[in-house]
Amino acid sequence: MYHSNDAGFLRYGDHEITGFRVENKELFELAETVNKRLIHLTEFCASTVKESNWHPKAVAVRLLMRSCGLLQGVILLSERGMIVESRTLVRGIHEASFSIAALHDDAENYISLLKSDSEASRKNQMKYLIDQQLIPSSNSAQQIQESIDDIKPKQKLINQKFVALMGPLASQYLAYQRLSDDSVHVTARSLNHYIKHNEDGSGWHYEWLVGDQESVAKNLYIAILAALPIGLGVAWIIDDVAAIQNFSDLAMTFHKMEPLWI
Repeated sequence: MYHSNDAGFLRYGDHEITGFRVENKELFELAETVNKRLIHLTEFCASTVKESNWHPKAVAVRLLMRSCGLLQGVILLSERGMIVESRTLVRGIHEASFSIAALHDDAENYISLLKSDSEASRKNQMKYLIDQQLIPSSNSAQQIQESIDDIKPKQKLINQKFVALMGPLASQYLAYQRLSDDSVHVTARSLNHYIKHNEDGSGWHYEWLVGDQESVAKNLYIAILAALPIGLGVAWIIDDVAAIQNFSDLAMTFHKMEPLWI
């Protein structure tokens, strides 16, 4: 797909989508099965988990719901060959998987990190308003400064590496780093996705990256890699024996597949 196409990926219809799906039939089917199991678990949690806002189970359900949307987004983008765009969501699934693992292994510490992150973020935003003189007419610098002073000192933003190291998924942090460099952030590597070297070696030209069989397969693989521990982790947290078995069975199927890394 070259820059002269004024519809971009939006021009893709059923024919193109079917093509992408046929090329990676097994992975698409597994991703959709994982999605269905996650949704079923979400529906079960919504009717049974009635704890308070910061209770580990209540936090786990919200992480699960976030993961469902991200995985569905990955599937929709992958079936259209949108590799870079899809990988931004895949990284989000990995982030959620680290959080679920940390929540399972050390709920008190992880929830404390969430609270601290929220306060640190709020403080940074208010400081920016003052520093850049962007104070809304309904406020004053003094009011905002008082709000900043009310926040406890030493509040910190969440460090995803630290969260990953809190649970058993630390080895997957490398995939998170690669996704960050490859697609999520503006980096030399991510910008290289928009050029293609000429076959005759004469240079390069601008071109949109459209997924091929291999790149779509990698996207789905690393998305499932992160999504399965989320389902299993939430099932453990709420002590749902049937869900634990369901996700364990899916994990066994998944681990028989050839590993695919970006």
